[in-house]
Amino acid sequence: MRLASTLITAAIVSAVVSAVVMKTPALVDKYHAMTAPKDDPAFWVTPTIEGYGPVHNFEDVAYKPAVGNGDPYKIVFFVNKQEVGPAQINEGLDRVARAVNLYVGSGVPLNQLKFVAILTGGATPATLNNEQYRKINGVDNPNLPLIEKLRKAGVDVSVCDQSVAAHHYETSWVDKSVTQALSGLTTVTVLEHQGYTFMPL
Repeated sequence: MRLASTLITAAIVSAVVSAVVMKTPALVDKYHAMTAPKDDPAFWVTPTIEGYGPVHNFEDVAYKPAVGNGDPYKIVFFVNKQEVGPAQINEGLDRVARAVNLYVGSGVPLNQLKFVAILTGGATPATLNNEQYRKINGVDNPNLPLIEKLRKAGVDVSVCDQSVAAHHYETSWVDKSVTQALSGLTTVTVLEHQGYTFMPL
């Protein structure tokens, strides 16, 4: 009887310790976020996609984009997940905005940026119009203002229609600001054939 009691106690202690260990990284991140020094508001800037994709500019650093040779930077961004809740913008899309801000902040003119963002998989809902997004999530689509600004900067934001079908969405539910592509797979391979660099986000 005493042996059984001891084993049960050991199992409980082990479970508690395991739970604490599993939660430790999240607790450390939360503590760091609470105690980290606050940045000066001017430290992060959004020079081109205003309000999105914040960057901090540096002068004397390596691998800054070349300016003045006239060659376009051709990148296809592959966004296939939603890392936050439906009331927040897709972090992959925000990284596309950051790429635009980094290149323009380095002196590359917008007309030298040939950027395409293809959304697929878990990122597909970010392309829905407000009416359908609200029906599903209870809030307006927070990604649409960002998509509009990316469009104005020359970024083609597109969605994989295979993922649209897999989510059981009607194609008419996709916002008019989004290009409907045959698939994420063919978008990437067709653009790579045209000299684009593949950038998974």
